[in-house]
Amino acid sequence: MTKYKLLYCVALAILATGCSSGDDDDDYETAPDVITEPEPGADPGTDPGTNAGTEPPVTGDPAPADPVDPPPADDPIAEPPPPPTAGPTPAAPSIGCGGPAPQAGSRTIAVGGDDRRYILDLPTGYDPEKAYPVVFSFHGRGDELKGKDNNYKATNGIVETMGEAAIVVHPQGMPVPSAAEYPERRSWETVGSRDVAFFDAMYEELRGEACVDENRVFTMGMSMGGLFASRLACERGDVVRAFSAVASAPPQKSASECVGRAAAWAAHDPQDKLIPYTDGLAQRQYWVDANMCGEETRQLENGCVEYTNCDTGYPVRWCEYSLAEQPNSRNHEWPGFAASQSAAFFQSLD
Repeated sequence: MTKYKLLYCVALAILATGCSSGDDDDDYETAPDVITEPEPGADPGTDPGTNAGTEPPVTGDPAPADPVDPPPADDPIAEPPPPPTAGPTPAAPSIGCGGPAPQAGSRTIAVGGDDRRYILDLPTGYDPEKAYPVVFSFHGRGDELKGKDNNYKATNGIVETMGEAAIVVHPQGMPVPSAAEYPERRSWETVGSRDVAFFDAMYEELRGEACVDENRVFTMGMSMGGLFASRLACERGDVVRAFSAVASAPPQKSASECVGRAAAWAAHDPQDKLIPYTDGLAQRQYWVDANMCGEETRQLENGCVEYTNCDTGYPVRWCEYSLAEQPNSRNHEWPGFAASQSAAFFQSLD
């Protein structure tokens, strides 16, 4: 055999061996056959190829999933605190608290070049450490002439009704030359600063000498005294908490010109022959409007009603009464129930 034939035969042997599918190990591993389990619900005899495209399930036990912490329990929602309950307005003691008791009885104070007079009634057993409400009680035109020894206390019974629970002040008016009737009689101005300045001076003197509750300052009166009590509730509404007026008329200034507001108690006899009933109705309407009251009312005793839908803290009460049975009264008198009802009204306010 020649050299070239030998090389040819060796090459053929090598090629034959590389193309063989025999049992000899190959240099490359073949992937093991994968047995595909039929999907649940599939026909076991179905050719797996018909489910091509679906991911085969994982055989054996699945790897444990990472533990998932349970969601945190919601913090219990605390009950919201109840809204604050509006309690009574605390007393506002004046600078006179803690000092010696002021002199009761008749007093004189200089105002605008005039010596003005007032009578001061203190509660029995006055306590200089206790802040007392103060009531300014204004007499009607000329009423000081009715009193014994020219005693100008308004005969309205407020001392007998409220005098042990409050300081009561009885100012004396002066003639009003501009008045259309009886200008010579002592009365109260419907305009002008003279009598308002008198009120300011009395109040400043009292709050400096007596133990006054500055949150509970009240004015009251009948006829011209009631008109002035109502006027102060407008022009000194930052001081006066409430007023009571019988047989009177509203302030001359509009409610928009008032300094603050006040709770209102007013009464009028429809047959009044001195101050017309229409003036009393105007008094009522003035304060219904000023205190933003609705039309709703509740019935009280003695022919009185209370407007129930006013701004908080500023109620309005209105009373109609008749004194026709009293001879020569001209239906222009302070009714017997007014003192107790006025006191109850004042004391009902926070």
